[in-house]
Amino acid sequence: MNTDRLTYEVRQQDAGREVQYLLRERLRLPSGTIKLLKYNSGILLDGTPVRGTARTEAGQQITALLNCRRVVSEIQPEPNELDILYEDDAFLVVNKPAATVMHPTCRHQSGTLTNYLLWHWQQKGIYTDIHLVGRLDKDTTGIVIAARNGYVQEMLRRQGENGQLRKYYLAAVSPPPSPLSGKIDAPVLRDRESIIKRKVSEEGARAVTHYRTLSCREDYAVVEFLLETGRTHQIRVHCSHAGFPIIGDTLYGTETVPPRAPHQLLHAYKTELIHPVTGEALAFTAPLPQEWGRYAPHTWP
Repeated sequence: MNTDRLTYEVRQQDAGREVQYLLRERLRLPSGTIKLLKYNSGILLDGTPVRGTARTEAGQQITALLNCRRVVSEIQPEPNELDILYEDDAFLVVNKPAATVMHPTCRHQSGTLTNYLLWHWQQKGIYTDIHLVGRLDKDTTGIVIAARNGYVQEMLRRQGENGQLRKYYLAAVSPPPSPLSGKIDAPVLRDRESIIKRKVSEEGARAVTHYRTLSCREDYAVVEFLLETGRTHQIRVHCSHAGFPIIGDTLYGTETVPPRAPHQLLHAYKTELIHPVTGEALAFTAPLPQEWGRYAPHTWP
């Protein structure tokens, strides 16, 4: 099945309607997507490019080409090996390593995941912007989704809001949680004394993290997290607030828990979603980085 397009067969009650009306009312395309299709020859009627104002007849097929816009990004593509877990014409899923920034910033102009993704796609003749679905901190590892177009990005964003897209994380924490499972409901606010750090504050935005301990040793545990909300540094802040900071987290760790790893042992290991084009339920799993075997040995392999 094609994953770069949406189609609709015109019904008798829709005969005579404009194509753009049916794109909006039947395919539920956002106005921004329809505008992009109109200006990039992305609307077909029985295989022929048409204007959005074209009138339809019963039985005709409307096609919306979601990847119709060709963009040469201003960001420099850079070659680098990527751990691709899944890829089609709608999006790809990559396992991000530690020490990798998501996209260029004033401090990181190159060597980012976005640079590498652009190179990966351009080697296939694909020229597009990178539409990231969510983000991970520089030293957080695991699943990242990059959409090929704004429509897929927006549909996955909405799934995150309504709970259809579920992200699961693993972290090695010390000491073990008490209780071993539960819910942390604590608002998160940016610390006014730092441009990076967050803190728990009644003035902050609602933040809810569900957790359960998967394995437990005397001085550390491996814990699974499911986010109900998606605040910056949410898991890291909540773990520190609840008294079981993540191993290697120098920003939110405590003096009694020295950083025993080169970075926080936090890994986005599983994502469940509904494919925005096919409607298929999908699940992706990213294996743990090998450094976990050194700093939390009972988690590896």
